Amino acid sequence: MMSLRFDPLSWILRGRPALEVEYVLLDWLTVEGAPMLGTQPMIFNEFDQSGYGFGASLGLWLDGKAFSGYVLRPLMQINAMHYKTDYTGPLEENEFNDIEHTEVRVGGMIGGHNRWDFFTIAWGIGLTVDTNVDNSETALRYSEATAWKIHDFGQVFSPKVDLISRLSLGVIF
Repeated sequence: MMSLRFDPLSWILRGRPALEVEYVLLDWLTVEGAPMLGTQPMIFNEFDQSGYGFGASLGLWLDGKAFSGYVLRPLMQINAMHYKTDYTGPLEENEFNDIEHTEVRVGGMIGGHNRWDFFTIAWGIGLTVDTNVDNSETALRYSEATAWKIHDFGQVFSPKVDLISRLSLGVIF
């Protein structure tokens, strides 16, 4: 049995649509792969974002049956991202208008699946840590008055720790 899902919430909020493909290994264990494209978020467009990535996770199903009930997910993501602005004025030390960064994230998520015949909604919330933070002072200059540190583009708790969420729609077959 396997599931194929799309996460529109990630696309709307972060500009990172992902296609989730999950396969049952044992009744209580699944493996998931999720290729991702970096595009413009639908609600935030102060800078250009592009890139690609891949995430992988295991699903440890607490009810003992895959794609039903609650799940714990240890996960890893590798995202090669490119951020760019139209700013052409002077830049200070550690400021750029064009930045590339490869995120190597390790973390975990708790979530669940609701299932109606072949249709499923998957949800989850968790934390990841970017193990490839090389210089947390690097900033992307947007305007003369505004510059964002590269690791502040969605990280909630610190330059390394990010709150992640999922709301995926899909099918099980």
